[in-house]
Amino acid sequence: QWVVEDQFVDGIRPDLEKVGVLVVPDVHPYELMKLRLLNAGHSALSYVSYLCGHRFVDAAMNDPLVVAYLNGVFDEHTSTLSPVPGVDIPEYIATLIARFSNPYIKDTVQRLAEDGSMKLVTTMRDPAVENLKSGKSTAMFSFTVATWIRYLVGKDESGAVIEIKDPAGTDAGLLDMAKAICHADDVVAPSVVSAPTDKALVKEFMTKVFGAEVGGSDVI
Repeated sequence: QWVVEDQFVDGIRPDLEKVGVLVVPDVHPYELMKLRLLNAGHSALSYVSYLCGHRFVDAAMNDPLVVAYLNGVFDEHTSTLSPVPGVDIPEYIATLIARFSNPYIKDTVQRLAEDGSMKLVTTMRDPAVENLKSGKSTAMFSFTVATWIRYLVGKDESGAVIEIKDPAGTDAGLLDMAKAICHADDVVAPSVVSAPTDKALVKEFMTKVFGAEVGGSDVI
């Protein structure tokens, strides 16, 4: 989908609608829709899919549990969107599901998982803050972050190494924090992790990545 803001120099305006471009007075609602549905959807499905053993996006979309979770993310984020002129949101979401499921694209789950420390802030932080303020659920956001933290441990359930590509997260010490949260021990049992028990450390991680509005919440 191509969306162009109707701001052209000297009144020269090509007839872009003839080739399917949506020309609008304000692109902001469309940018938010893309960030909070397409981009957030990519990031959200990547971590849980990798941990479930899926390596390609289309294969992950054959997993009904992954699809149910992804639809939960879409539902949680849709509540934060204003009406987008010319776009039917449920139809747009259906298009995304079809696109992610396309076996001919062969996008890798690991590519989508890159740079989580930046992507999750850009695509999921603001919807979470808005839902917190309005008293709406942030369960899917919390689950996404939990799977990301587990992914950052750097070993999958079989003990195989996960190649983490997140320079900013590495520099910020997030990988070490993730290991501490999950009680992962590189020396004793590198593939064994357990549920977080140190609530203060989880809050520190959340605050470091997403800021005090998120990290200071007792709901997330």
